[in-house]
Order: sequence, then C-alpha cells, then structure tokens
Amino acid sequence: MALHQLLLTCLTCGLLVLPGCGQTTALSKLNQEGTGQVGETAGADSGEGADLGELYVLDSNDTLGVTVFNHEDLSGEFLIGTEGKIAMPLIGEVDAAGKTLRTLSQDIEGRFRDGYLRNPQVSVQVVRYRPFYIFGSVDQPGDYEYQSNMNVLSAIAIAGGYAENALEGSNVMVIRSTDRSRTPVEVELTAPIYPGDIVEVPREGAGPVPGR
Repeated sequence: MALHQLLLTCLTCGLLVLPGCGQTTALSKLNQEGTGQVGETAGADSGEGADLGELYVLDSNDTLGVTVFNHEDLSGEFLIGTEGKIAMPLIGEVDAAGKTLRTLSQDIEGRFRDGYLRNPQVSVQVVRYRPFYIFGSVDQPGDYEYQSNMNVLSAIAIAGGYAENALEGSNVMVIRSTDRSRTPVEVELTAPIYPGDIVEVPREGAGPVPGR
C-alpha cells in the first residue's frame, strides 16, 4: 500500500472511531494495514519535546527549501512526494525519503556536478514538516501541522484539548512514523512527538489503560 493511501486510511479510521463504538481503535486499524515509513528519527521517548536537527530523517510530505548558491533559477521549495522523491529543475527527480538534510544536499550537489555545474554548493532545509495525527478522545481529531519541540500534551492542546469522555492524565498510545511494524507503544504525556507520528488518547471505560 502506498504511503499516501496508508495515511488516508489512518485519517478515515480515526474520524470514524467515535466514543462508545466498541474496542476497535484507529491505531489498531492502522496497525493491520501494513508497513511503516523509512528512516529513523533522532531522539528518545522522553523529555519535554522533540528538538529536530541535522539527524532528522526526511519522508513524504516534508517540504524542503533547496538553495543552489548563485543559481536562483535552480533553487526553491520542493515537496517530497508519495514516492519519496523531489523533482528539481535540470536534474529531475532526486530520492529524498530516508535521508538526512546533509546527505540529500550532497546527493544534489553530485547530480549537478555530473555534467551541469562545475562546483555546485547546495543547502537544504525543512520549510514545513509532515503533519502528525491525533485521534481518540480529543475535541478535534485529525491531522495537524507539526510544530517544533512538540510533546503529547502540546499535541492534545492543538487538537482542541481533551474530549468530555477522555481519560485525562493517562499515558497515550503512539505509532512512531519510523516504526516499520506499525506497533502502538505506550508513552507519557511529556514524551516527544515527531512529524508523521500517530497519537491516540484513551477514553473512560475503554478497558485497561496503560499508566493508570
């Protein structure tokens, strides 16, 4: 299943799973769908937030700002598509998913150096990170633009706060965007959230809840 289909499946499941509809959850539905994304995000599941840097691993739906010095016509913003590539002037498609910013900039320099530019110098930055997803007992479940230094609590706040039936203060379940197995893991409210992560907030009466 293509990555965009997987994420659309997640969105559909999350929006259809309403309180009182049984034990089937958005995360469990997604977990049955298949594979995860490529790469390994820097950081641990603890701390006040996710501070992304040079070790950040790119993936589909990240928007990149690519600067080819002294060549404005070759520079610009480029979205990593569902196939994990960006399409650049002159050199065409470049694989981006699964790479760090430094690795991608070196690859682009190599492509330009191969018969196009004598001594290309390229800088790559993330302009917009891919969204994160939050479902369960929040007021406005769905996908949201990632913000720097996010944790579970800030993700819940962005989604409008807890719903009335939420099990407030409980640990939540997260599928990490970098987990190929798509396995939900229990994390605390202070755990960092990364681009592409999927969060589910538990509700009262949903059965045993981790951390309570």
